Amino acid sequence: MKKQLAFTLVVSCSLVSPAVAQVGGGAAPVRTSVPASPPVNTGVGGVYGYGYNPYQTTTGFYNPNVGNINYPAFGTPVNTGGSYYHVPSGNANLPMWKAPSGYYYPWCPRPTGFAYAYPMPVLVIENRTQPAPALPPLSTMMSDMEKFLGDSKKDGKITDRDYTNMLQRVKDLKSKERTMRIAAGGTLDPGDETQLRADLDKVGSELTWRLNR
Repeated sequence: MKKQLAFTLVVSCSLVSPAVAQVGGGAAPVRTSVPASPPVNTGVGGVYGYGYNPYQTTTGFYNPNVGNINYPAFGTPVNTGGSYYHVPSGNANLPMWKAPSGYYYPWCPRPTGFAYAYPMPVLVIENRTQPAPALPPLSTMMSDMEKFLGDSKKDGKITDRDYTNMLQRVKDLKSKERTMRIAAGGTLDPGDETQLRADLDKVGSELTWRLNR
């Protein structure tokens, strides 16, 4: 009888979660619910991201009301040859490539020792004299990246292999975006948009890295 009782106690204890075991007894753990973050108004295209602001850690996103990113003012872009520009910001000159769409992207070779205390933005000049961070439509951003990849290959800045690899990734994201948008009834789900932008940004970051090799 004692052996059966001991066996029962051992089995019972093994079924209690570690958290409950630490506080003693078999009382149910206290559960606290975390309210979901409200959607974020990006100011460009409406709600997106459900409160997640990837502009804090990646490029290509901007919401000045979330994340408290206080950029220095952006100065007038200075053409450095072709479609490349330097944009003054604080003590730095941001290397940028201007796409035919009018957006300035940070997919550029960067000078040795280049440092910037903020996430590299995408910029646009829109009814104003100074550039401002922007959130381009996904379709525009993807088309601009395809254009930049083509130019970089033509100028010998990236290898044929790198060009083919990154171009295919962009095309895959374009196809994925189209599929997701159709499945959602014509309007891309904010969560899907967040992931697609993050994936596209990874391609942009790799492109910058390869241009600096």
